[in-house]
This record gives sequence, structure tokens and C-alpha cells, in this order.
Amino acid sequence: MTQPNLILIGMPGSGKSSLGQALAQELPLKFLDMDQEIERRAGQSIPELFDQGEDYFRALESQLAKDLGQAQGLIIATGGGIVKDPQNIKALKEGGKVYFIDRPLEQIAGDIAADQRPLLKGRVDQLQVLYRDRYPLYQAAADFHIPNPASLDQCLSNIIATYRKDKNHEISNS
Repeated sequence: MTQPNLILIGMPGSGKSSLGQALAQELPLKFLDMDQEIERRAGQSIPELFDQGEDYFRALESQLAKDLGQAQGLIIATGGGIVKDPQNIKALKEGGKVYFIDRPLEQIAGDIAADQRPLLKGRVDQLQVLYRDRYPLYQAAADFHIPNPASLDQCLSNIIATYRKDKNHEISNS
């Protein structure tokens, strides 16, 4: 039996990719990182794609969201900006449920390798702007809100418990 997707959203540095990889060891789902898949499909790195314009990157991201909405059996780590276009979330929700990984801004700022994140480029002030702008979008998009304040293991346990409690992870058509 094919399982619906488990979709992770949140700020850059919130733990989506690390959690997704760990979840794939615990659940009958395969892990897919959207940024890595975009790089694979385009044959270029995320910074190279952003050099062609954020709109260009977002178009690639939107196409992948549509494709993944038709897939099953995946744990999907989205890029932090996936929520900027409501159609991306709508497309992804066709195939699964959305989990908002909510990590405090102070912890993200302390950990993030900003030089690898095109929209940040080492600027904590930019991170604060992204957080302020995106936080309500993450909240609105989420089927489940998962705090990630300190322990990745605790966050992982919370996701697994929520996933298993969710009546076989049925998909809602909201």
C-alpha cells in the first residue's frame, strides 16, 4: 500500500533536511530534498539558479511541487520559500500532509551556514525579515505544527507520533 507524503516546511536552518533523513530511517517512506532535486533536474546549484533570478528558481520549484503532489510514499524537505506561492502548498497537499518545523530564530541564526543560502548571504537582519514575513505563511500552510526548540531527537519523536496518530495519515482535500 502506498503511503501519502510527509511534507516538511519551515525556515532555512529549521532542520527539515536532517529530520527528513532521520524520518526515512523510521517510517516506510523515502526521503527527497526539493533543493537537491531542483539542482539535479537543472544541472546547476541553487546559488547558480538564483543568479538567473529568484523568479527563475521559483518557477522550477513550483513545477517540482506540482510533480511531487502527484507522488506518494515520500518525506519531502521543501525549500524555505516554498510557502511564498500558495499554489505550491496546494499542489503538495494533494499528495500528503504538511508539517511546520518551527525552530526559534535565535537558534537558526546561530547555526545556519548563510553563505550557502542565496537569500541570506551572511546577513542576520535578512534572516529576521524572512522569519517575520514567512512565519504566518508557515502557520497557515501547516496541517501540523512541530516545535523544534532544542533536541532534534525530540522533534523527530514528535513528528513520528503525530504521523502515526493521524489515522493512517489520510489526506484531506483542504
